[in-house]
Amino acid sequence: MKKKIIATVMAVTMVFGTAFSISAYAEDAETTFDETVTASYDAAVVTFDETVTASYDAAVVKTGKCGENVKWTLDADGTLTIKGSGKIEFGTDNVMPWTRDIKKLVIGDGVTSICAGAFADCSLLEEVTIPDSVVFIGNDAFSSTKWLYQKQKEDPFVIVNGILIDGHKCSGDIVIPDGVTAIGDCAFGSNERITGATFPKSVVNIGFMAFGFCTSLKNVKMNDGLTSIGEEAFLHCAITEISIPASVKTMGSRAFAECHYMEKAVLHEGLTELGVQAFWMCKKLNSLNIPKSVNVIGDLCFNGCEALTTVTIPDGVTKIGDSMFSGCSSLTSVDIPDSVTSIDEWAFYNCENLKNITIPESVAKFGRNAFSTAFWDGSSHTYETNPMTISGYKGSAAEKYANKNGFKFIELNKSGKPDTKTVSKGDANGDSKVNVADIAAIASYIKGIKALTGDGLKAADVNGDGNVNVADIAMIAAHIKGIKALS
Repeated sequence: MKKKIIATVMAVTMVFGTAFSISAYAEDAETTFDETVTASYDAAVVTFDETVTASYDAAVVKTGKCGENVKWTLDADGTLTIKGSGKIEFGTDNVMPWTRDIKKLVIGDGVTSICAGAFADCSLLEEVTIPDSVVFIGNDAFSSTKWLYQKQKEDPFVIVNGILIDGHKCSGDIVIPDGVTAIGDCAFGSNERITGATFPKSVVNIGFMAFGFCTSLKNVKMNDGLTSIGEEAFLHCAITEISIPASVKTMGSRAFAECHYMEKAVLHEGLTELGVQAFWMCKKLNSLNIPKSVNVIGDLCFNGCEALTTVTIPDGVTKIGDSMFSGCSSLTSVDIPDSVTSIDEWAFYNCENLKNITIPESVAKFGRNAFSTAFWDGSSHTYETNPMTISGYKGSAAEKYANKNGFKFIELNKSGKPDTKTVSKGDANGDSKVNVADIAAIASYIKGIKALTGDGLKAADVNGDGNVNVADIAMIAAHIKGIKALS
């Protein structure tokens, strides 16, 4: 039809020798509209009126990209069509490129992921088509849409391709339907009405903040099949006890942080990583086993666990991270394996009941205030060394750290037991004799010329007052002269 109209106009122009043009604008080849054009021609010989009706496709009003290999098209009727392969994502600004007045959404096969907030607040959106290729849907992807409201009316569990994306209409003790493979990000977040949750074996992943701030959630039952617990998955819940299945490999940052009522956590072999602040501020947590399979424990993991009394770090963990046990005021015993090479700053800060600790030769680095205790004097904090005993090996970094920071140091023998050899009073140079050479060694120490450490320092403190000074030299001199023997 278009070709006929154009040909007719051109023919008339050629016949009557009149130069004129008709131009019609369309944004896109698919744009459609009906336009009536009336052209009046006035020539020397012929005058005529001609009505020309042209029809154009005018559906497309806007297009763009929403992913590396994903494109979108919005038509005048409010239908958003997304095609391509891979993820729907908006970039660092996270602002949707289309308007919020879309009414219909059609996502093509090949798209695998829908980013957080992708269609949030599109209040007119009521018809949605999502292909089986989509395996991830971010939090609030469809929040405040007519489509989601209708889905919630049909079933409090809104499930798409096995992903439970919304459960905010649920209450009481819930049982996740069998067949659900993932609990989506923020799916139940801040739902204060749910009190318990039971997961089927089909659930593989619990997403970011899936149950975060569900402040009435007390009982959680997980089943084998679950492999990962996302960041902040159960942040600030009322859970009192948790058993993590052996199938779980990783636990994200702050997974159970601020669960103030949690008293017991059972972790099974198979778990390899505890995220940063995983049990942060679980103030009542007093029973915890860390399985031997764990090789990564994040910083601040047990920070603020005031009721925790004993911990065994599994062999394979290479560091005691920043503030890992900071504020564990009831902690009395920690077993550190030979795999650990560093104890980072504030690691055991304010652990005032930790009186004894054995540090292996493998530890070569100690962070700032690793074992300090802070006291508030009314205007500022005063940091003091925790009065505890460090057991370690002669010449090790642990011995140097203890001597530098004023800790009592107990030397271990090759079997890892405290060295029971007798230290002779006055034998500062360790030659098994007490004579003027020892006086010279002590004098050199007092003047700051050459330090005394370990057994030499202990032997030099003849009077046992905790200080090495001229009083000790006087007692050694009296012993040598036969005036008063050292006992």
